[in-house]
Formats: sequence, structure tokens, C-alpha cells
Amino acid sequence: MPFVSFDQVFIGALVALLVYATSHRPGGRLGVPLWASLVSGAVVAIALPPVLFLATGSYQRPSLRADINHCTRGMTGQVQPRDIENICDEPIVVGLCLPGEVNPAPCAQSEILQPGEVAHFDPGDARLSSLPSNPGGLTVVACRPPERPSRMGTTMGRGYEGVCLPPA
Repeated sequence: MPFVSFDQVFIGALVALLVYATSHRPGGRLGVPLWASLVSGAVVAIALPPVLFLATGSYQRPSLRADINHCTRGMTGQVQPRDIENICDEPIVVGLCLPGEVNPAPCAQSEILQPGEVAHFDPGDARLSSLPSNPGGLTVVACRPPERPSRMGTTMGRGYEGVCLPPA
């Protein structure tokens, strides 16, 4: 069964409501039954992310997954994170995205970490993109397997934020 995010449910509900509302006229005959409106909303909710990916070549916000950066130690507070530890009780995927690696490409340096394991990354000379003076630097992101860590530009256009791509 495909993953459906809150954004997809919201868009699907709007489509179902629009189909239902536009097919009914006061005092007129029933146009589209309620079940058909709900089915059209569900089809749009499930089909929209792959269609957007085919049209734009990158994953859009409705198809991205939530990161689990809270499950790591070593990502924040460092200018160049090298060692990242999984502090949660579930396996995670941690990725270090270097400059030039953006959505839809996953981070080249990615590792699956079991609880308590530590990943060793090589950031080279790059520094974190979250630093105000370095919007084009590197980004570290943690995801649930089989999702893939990546990054995309922030909504303000200054720097990058880590994102979790759907499984390939």
C-alpha cells in the first residue's frame, strides 16, 4: 500500500469536495454520487506525487517523508560533523549531503545505523549549510529505512534543508 501524507489527504479531500459540489445543482438531479467523489479524491491523493515527479524531475513536498533527526547525536553543534550516533531504539538511515547533491538524488554518503551504532563521514572541506555565512554547505539528515536522505532548497531560497525521499 502506498504511503499517503497529510498533504495528500488534504488535496484529495479538496478534490472530492470539488467534484461533489460541482456536480449537484439545487433542485436538480443528482450528478455524481458521493462514493464516486470520494474515489476521485483518493485517486488524486495517490497519483499526484508520481505525476509531479514525472513533470518536474524532483520530489515535491507532498511526497516527502518526515525526518528523524532527533534520533541522532553529533549532527548539531559541529561545524563539520564526522561521527553521528543513533540514539533511538530503531534502525535509521543517516546521510551527509555535500554541495551539489540535491533532490531527487539521495546523499552519496549514507549509512544504515542500528541502535547505538556510530557512522563515520568525510565532509572534506565543506561546512554545515545551516551556518548563516555558508548557505551552500553540507547537510546531515536522518530517515527511517527504506527512505533515502537527501536535501532541497529552503522555502526562503537561502541554504538547504534535509528531506527524506520515498523508497526507490
